Amino acid sequence: MSVTTVYVYNSVRFDSEELAQQAAQQLDASIHNLPCSFCTVTVVEAHPNKYAAWIINPVAFNEDCRGLSDSDSRFFNISDYVSGLALVGVQAPKLKETHRECFDRYVSHKNLTIISKRSWPSNIDEKDLTPEDLTSEEISVTANFNYESS
Repeated sequence: MSVTTVYVYNSVRFDSEELAQQAAQQLDASIHNLPCSFCTVTVVEAHPNKYAAWIINPVAFNEDCRGLSDSDSRFFNISDYVSGLALVGVQAPKLKETHRECFDRYVSHKNLTIISKRSWPSNIDEKDLTPEDLTSEEISVTANFNYESS
């Protein structure tokens, strides 16, 4: 009996493990070049006339948070897409710590370190599959999703 096999990575189906691994490698290589892929960071400054109010800089923040100096004098807002955490008016050390936590949560939440291999008998249409028909296996990606080296 023939078997249909698909590989699912980051909610995308692939016909081979090799293609899914390539997608993981590409995402790993590009995740830090996409500053809004797992959180939003903006530069803010204290409002001159209102207590505890901030003015958001309208220019998009495209810097790599890992490279910020701890002595950077700017203030930032950071919002995590996964947890909903939002911090307002933090300085570089707290921004860098939170940015890393956002990265780790995103990788974990999206399950980016796993490819799901799904197989079932070819004579069964995918929409008619029952749990008994389906065989699933988890395959680790070769990409490392290391925050420091991404």
